[in-house]
Amino acid sequence: MSEIPRVPKGLDGLVGGVVRVTSGPFADVTASVLAVDPARRRVQLTVDIFGQLTRIDVPLSAVVPSCGAA
Repeated sequence: MSEIPRVPKGLDGLVGGVVRVTSGPFADVTASVLAVDPARRRVQLTVDIFGQLTRIDVPLSAVVPSCGAA
């Protein structure tokens, strides 16, 4: 029997919330959470790039909850 994928502590219930990307090309960018996919261990975010909202897909391990606004 396979293990049920889980969202890391602190990131559950964040859809619609704000996170900070901690690694990769978008490190230190604040983004809004669109969706969390625990099976793939990925999170879909929207970031503001040159005034345009852009959807990105990053590993769950690359985001942390943010206290600031997007």
